[in-house]
Amino acid sequence: MAKNKKWNKVIARIQALEDALAGLLSGRSASQRKKAKKAKAKTASRPKRKAVAKKSAPKPAKPRAKKSAAPARKPRKRNPRVAESALILPQPPVPAL
Repeated sequence: MAKNKKWNKVIARIQALEDALAGLLSGRSASQRKKAKKAKAKTASRPKRKAVAKKSAPKPAKPRAKKSAAPARKPRKRNPRVAESALILPQPPVPAL
């Protein structure tokens, strides 16, 4: 039994080295190999599910009314009271008649 475990480890190590060598010869970068390995493991570990019934096609959206452009702003009227309350400048006195 002990010899069998030892050989299993040796065989596993040889296979790992072969895989590593094949990865180096494939021309992919380490990150690409890692991603591919993860994706492969992910798909293998997923349990098979029943096919889901297709959903009915969504109803076409109703066309929305386009917003009209905001009307141009009218120029502001000047308040006449503001003009009246303007500073009163000193003027020369009016001569008496």
